[in-house]
Amino acid sequence: MRLFDTVPINWNLVELRDITDINPTHPDDQPQDHELASFVPMKKIEELTGRMDPSEIKEWGEINSGYTQFQDGDVVFAKITPSMENGKVALAKNLKNGVAAGSTELHVIRPSKKVLAEYILYFVLQEGFRRE
Repeated sequence: MRLFDTVPINWNLVELRDITDINPTHPDDQPQDHELASFVPMKKIEELTGRMDPSEIKEWGEINSGYTQFQDGDVVFAKITPSMENGKVALAKNLKNGVAAGSTELHVIRPSKKVLAEYILYFVLQEGFRRE
């Protein structure tokens, strides 16, 4: 039995791209180069917990090029093995000034107002999603 065969009849099936922005190139509100932001290398993203450590702080001008940019409320996840298989997925929150840059090995999913970020987080954390 496939997952979609078990969806309640009153639910709507949608594609992820219809309710999110996949791999946006920058935060909605770009900081100035002198402003501070979180820096999140892959080692600061926990496996299977949905958490990251955003405590490393740098000036935006140092990290706004050559890294993946994201903002509070985004879901980030590793795009390569073994980090993807190990569940390196996190909901970005408590970022310095609401923005961060991190590993280039991250996908970013920015939920629209149509869906809760936590729902996207739990969806991406599923083993089946990561396996596919």
